[in-house]
Amino acid sequence: MFVCERNTEYLDAEYLDAISRLKVIDDDFMRIVFKDKECLTQFLEIILERPIEIIEWHVQYDINNILGRSISIDVFVKTENHYINIEVQRDYTGANPRRARFHGSLIDASTSYPKEEWKDLPHMIIIFITEEDVLGYVQ
Repeated sequence: MFVCERNTEYLDAEYLDAISRLKVIDDDFMRIVFKDKECLTQFLEIILERPIEIIEWHVQYDINNILGRSISIDVFVKTENHYINIEVQRDYTGANPRRARFHGSLIDASTSYPKEEWKDLPHMIIIFITEEDVLGYVQ
């Protein structure tokens, strides 16, 4: 029988070092963090500066468009009066304002119903988190 002994002290140090280098902007870490409702709620309350009551949320939520481009939303949140789309983008080229517009249009198309009054469309919030200021607001 073969037994593999590992230096667990070394692995623990390596493991802790890898964890210490993670940021929420790292896709894999973001997926783990935002699966937790309390973490997601606290995050949104900090960003939006108000209390948030999450009804439903999905990490890596796909909206398919049979006529064209589909999207995979990093985090999709439903509250009583809002849909919230959170996109985490390390690469600045993916954080184009037109991408946010496109996300909003597909969310509206997939959450509205025929003959629904336009005034009844829920408010939408799109949050793009980028590593650098892609819009040039920070000097």
